[in-house]
Amino acid sequence: MIAAWRAKALGGCSSVNAAVAMRARPADFAKWTARDRRRMIECVKIARGISRSKAFSAVVAGEMTPGATVPDSALEAMILANLDAYAHPTSTAPMGDDGVVHSEGYVHGIDGLMVVDASIMPGIPSAPTNLTTMMIAEHIAARVFAAP
Repeated sequence: MIAAWRAKALGGCSSVNAAVAMRARPADFAKWTARDRRRMIECVKIARGISRSKAFSAVVAGEMTPGATVPDSALEAMILANLDAYAHPTSTAPMGDDGVVHSEGYVHGIDGLMVVDASIMPGIPSAPTNLTTMMIAEHIAARVFAAP
């Protein structure tokens, strides 16, 4: 519940209904605390540091956004001007007898077709979507591909 409240308060989805699109509004970002703003600036600085490291020099041509010429002092304004909500869609093809797939990920009515991703979650998890999706995939793989 805390994750859902925080997402709503910071400009995320106003509903747990997957059919409701996330919309970020400038007024939502006005609700950010000083801590929220500092953390976003720090995230950009960390990403810059990683992308400019020797380990990534062969694969990163340059900084696209906010741009290498934007100084740290201008990051907050740049972040607020360009920030938008991002969703990890879940529950769009739910698992279950009345859902799209059954418990092993096979699509009802289509032989051999499986869906094993976040869309088959019957509801939006209050845990990280990536971790939950990996655990679903591991569980289904163990059941489907286990030796008889």
